[in-house]
Amino acid sequence: MKYFPLILFATLLWSACHRENNSLFKRLDARYTGISFSNDLTANDTLNAFNFTNFYNGGGVGIADFNNDGLPDICFTANQKAPELYINKGKLRFEKIANSGLNHKGWVTGISIVDINQDGWLDIYLSVAAHPSLEHTANQLYINQKTARPSFKEQATAYGLAYTGFTTQTVFFDYDSDGDLDAFLLNTAPDYSNPNQLRPALHDGTHPSADKLFKNLGKQPNGTYRFEDVSLAAGIRYEGLGLGVALADFNQDGLTDIYCSNDFQSDDAFYLNQGDGTFQNVIKQVIKHTSLYGMGIDAADFNNDLQQDIFQLDMLPDNSERQKQMIARGDYDKKALAFLLNMGTTYNTCAILCRFIKA
Repeated sequence: MKYFPLILFATLLWSACHRENNSLFKRLDARYTGISFSNDLTANDTLNAFNFTNFYNGGGVGIADFNNDGLPDICFTANQKAPELYINKGKLRFEKIANSGLNHKGWVTGISIVDINQDGWLDIYLSVAAHPSLEHTANQLYINQKTARPSFKEQATAYGLAYTGFTTQTVFFDYDSDGDLDAFLLNTAPDYSNPNQLRPALHDGTHPSADKLFKNLGKQPNGTYRFEDVSLAAGIRYEGLGLGVALADFNQDGLTDIYCSNDFQSDDAFYLNQGDGTFQNVIKQVIKHTSLYGMGIDAADFNNDLQQDIFQLDMLPDNSERQKQMIARGDYDKKALAFLLNMGTTYNTCAILCRFIKA
């Protein structure tokens, strides 16, 4: 019995150190999967996180069966290089397609997968929102060429979707119940250096960050589908630095509504579908308090009451202590960088008064 405590201790120690691998997921090495994509970013003195708040936001990933073989493929978007397409070979092994036709090298902020021409093959729409220091390009629409090794052809202009604003996300849905898919473009603005500047909000559709609604006019004689900007007529006219958008039938009238998650001081927008081709922004009527720095958003029935709920991410700290810890050293885009280079001031929470005496 004198060895019992020692045996008990050894048993407990072994039990604590020996853990069965019951994890739900297992990480697979790139050498096994064949996926080597990396969205590498190179900063410089004119393009960096200090003067471009969305520098590290990324561009999104699209997962869909692009060659109709029953396996989900992957399309990775990038910010300083072209997207990369990987086809699924089965058993979580993928092959990179070298000549897919996805040759856009602009600053992609979102990817949407949609069968835009209703031919049974999934197409790709890229949202673009570049910094003013870069050559800004229009949004891109890549039509699937229906080949076993997926290839695409850019046709945004032909479809009327070569929008040249600053789009962060695009969603396709049938807002007017006519049987085809329309496009809602969630936009931001090129003013990345001072997004919290106090000024009257614009609700007339003239601000660069105002979202856009494009109506699908149907198939044209040349075989393509054509889209038309109907934003103002449909009531889509409120500005907002959009980062997330959710679609759902929030009032259970059989029509799809739109909730826009907006960053910084811009208010969120809640567009309720009126059923006559128009929307009404009811954000102030239905929600007492919204996120102040809205990020991503999703809608789902979280509590199984058959009502669509909203889950939104907020970047603003929820207490004053955390806010003070996040205060930048002086002006965000210039003085903060200068401080890091030992040329700037410290926190902008103190004021020093002095009198200059002329010698």
